[in-house]
Amino acid sequence: MKRLICTLLLTILLASSVSWADGSSADAENLSRRCVYTSTITRKYWQENITDGKLETHITFPQGAEIVIEWQSEIEARYLYWEWYELPSACSLFLYDGTGALKESVSLGGGFLNDAKEVSADIRKAVFIAYEEFDLSELRVYGEGVLPENYHPWEPEAERVDFLIVAMHPDDDALFLGGVMPIYGAEKGYAGTILYMATRTRLRCTEALNGAYLMGLRTYPILAGFPDIPSTMPQELKDTFTLEDVTEYLVGQFRKLKPLVVVSHDMEGEYGHWQHKLLAQATLDAAELAADPAYSPETAAEWGVWEVRKVYLHLYPENTMELPTDLPLAAFDGKTAFEIASLAYDCHESQQTGVHLISDDGEYGIRYFGLAYSTVGLDSGSNDMFENIDAALLSSSSSSSSPDATSTPALEQPSPALSETSLAPSEVAASPTPSPSPATATPSPAPVSSGADEGGSSTPLIWLILGALAALLTIGVVIVGIKSRRS
Repeated sequence: MKRLICTLLLTILLASSVSWADGSSADAENLSRRCVYTSTITRKYWQENITDGKLETHITFPQGAEIVIEWQSEIEARYLYWEWYELPSACSLFLYDGTGALKESVSLGGGFLNDAKEVSADIRKAVFIAYEEFDLSELRVYGEGVLPENYHPWEPEAERVDFLIVAMHPDDDALFLGGVMPIYGAEKGYAGTILYMATRTRLRCTEALNGAYLMGLRTYPILAGFPDIPSTMPQELKDTFTLEDVTEYLVGQFRKLKPLVVVSHDMEGEYGHWQHKLLAQATLDAAELAADPAYSPETAAEWGVWEVRKVYLHLYPENTMELPTDLPLAAFDGKTAFEIASLAYDCHESQQTGVHLISDDGEYGIRYFGLAYSTVGLDSGSNDMFENIDAALLSSSSSSSSPDATSTPALEQPSPALSETSLAPSEVAASPTPSPSPATATPSPAPVSSGADEGGSSTPLIWLILGALAALLTIGVVIVGIKSRRS
């Protein structure tokens, strides 16, 4: 019992230290139960299922369905928050004031899995209309404050990046590649993003979003939609994830995003996962083929060919380098890249089985990489993934902030072939019913962010923690006293 009490106390103290450190403001009040939900669907308990906070209790709304949420003037609603189970192809949100006048309409086709819309103080009704079938997990109304932890004010997917992290599973970006985004994205200011291959499990997508945002990613990552197939699965399933298909997909992404540096898995699959191995090989193949106009002429016509300058693979045994994952990072108030990657890995709660543990300098240490492909020559030992990269090639968003950038010229046209130094959303189709005159669709602004990006008083949370601490101490004393009397 004493050990249990100590564990609980330690958990509360750790939680309180994080709260004090990031200065989080008060959580927004969930006002959903005070609002009136109606819908054209007749399924039982549909409202409970989309307001219960459970991702798995999702509801499919057919084409033409409506969801209406209304509230009185005394309810100070500030945000609508939703979690799609699958992204809708055609859906709109209409906002009305107390007189019934349409104030705003927003197209929600595509977008982000977890998103929110700020509403003005005069809004009294929100109407979601499905122009195509959509699958919804959560739809809640919140007051002022910090929105749920699954919400992040994402910017749209990057149009071009300096570096691209290609992770097989949603936790692999932290578990094996976790030093890259904190160091090169958040700290050094290079434009980068993360591509997750296996994203057919909805919960793991949310875990990936939470972990990626914690590591400093601000543009929405790429969720490729491939399956996660353990090695024990039959060959028929493995045939849905082939080297040919994955390579072609990556070539398209390389041509579209035009990364200078690509980072991916160990050729041996870290702990031996066959999809990690295949992805590492596909990454190398795609880096070379992306510059060949004869390969995948469709993507070449759409995006142009592109020359990836460098590919680093985790644990690659040649041309090795070590990331400085133990150095304090100003972007994270002195925390190291390893500490940030560890916190990001903790976001993957479904994977905390104890089988895989994140390591800095162990067998699968996140600091260890090797240059497996280069069109700009070998590294000199500086442990810098951007060594020998011409600053003029950097994206405009990173060239002004990167320590190695001296100018911001226009991007050069992609090279048609490798150099000699190479080493081996749908638009809404019709007006809804009731049919207002649709206003111009406007993008959803970022509501109050969570975490250390926003300041604010943490006093209520501190008192709550201290109260819980006192209660636990009291319980402990009582239990110890009872045991003493019995003995």
